[in-house]
Amino acid sequence: MADAVAAPMHKECPMKNQKKHTQEPIDINYRLELGEFTDIARRIEHNNMVLVRKHCSDSVTLIERALNLLYRITSHYAWLLHASHIAKMNEASKGIFAAIHKNQVALYSSLRLTQRGLHGPARAILRHVFEAQIIAKYCAVSDDRDLYTRWRTGEEVRFSPGILKKIKKPSVDAFRTFWGDMSSFVHATVYAQQVTINIRNSPEDIDVNFVFLKTLLNCQAHLLTAHLITPSMHYYAKRYSGAGAVPALKKELRYLLSETKMQVSPLPRKIIRNYCATWEIAPQGR
Repeated sequence: MADAVAAPMHKECPMKNQKKHTQEPIDINYRLELGEFTDIARRIEHNNMVLVRKHCSDSVTLIERALNLLYRITSHYAWLLHASHIAKMNEASKGIFAAIHKNQVALYSSLRLTQRGLHGPARAILRHVFEAQIIAKYCAVSDDRDLYTRWRTGEEVRFSPGILKKIKKPSVDAFRTFWGDMSSFVHATVYAQQVTINIRNSPEDIDVNFVFLKTLLNCQAHLLTAHLITPSMHYYAKRYSGAGAVPALKKELRYLLSETKMQVSPLPRKIIRNYCATWEIAPQGR
């Protein structure tokens, strides 16, 4: 499945460009003479981090910089969520902020797991990020208060019939493809988790995760700047919390995100483009 996803998702595979290892790489192969499981796993994890630092440092640095910029921008406005009597906000602002905050932690966690070669568990986290981004934007642009209430109170929100089928424009085909692939990694299918820990045995899996991260960072930035931050919030943040620096931060973030778009292929670019587009939602009851 990783190869199937990788083919349309990214242009090149830096990890694949590494020199061929002349010896069989150590892995979890149930040979007791190699030591205890956790000791072997830690050794592999250390070696993975060295390899990722050598071959993928540009991607890691870009993702970290984007996360830091998202955090800095959010910090100028978060305090206003407790001042609804001052600033006019989106009716779904608390849910949107909850999604942004949890996703910030989740994206960081997925990055760190990927650097350690734990690409399988990282993908389970990334599917939750994507779902939260779709649900949060839907709640931001629709008048479906019932779904928003169910989402905020922890009740089930059916992703496909409850959200995707109600988005009339743009096309949700790319969303369905991505969500379907991510679901196959999360549910107990043959594609879930991972068999090998040593990334020398499956370097393409690391590159696929970096594409997922870059795609979702673009969606995260849109959710923050287009749907959490309202003109009223920007006015009061600029006046009282030094948000005059935000335009420069946004400019730097846009530059980084433009770099990510050049590093991926048409499918992730379409996901980003359709997520950032103006959504047309079907009227309630249809």
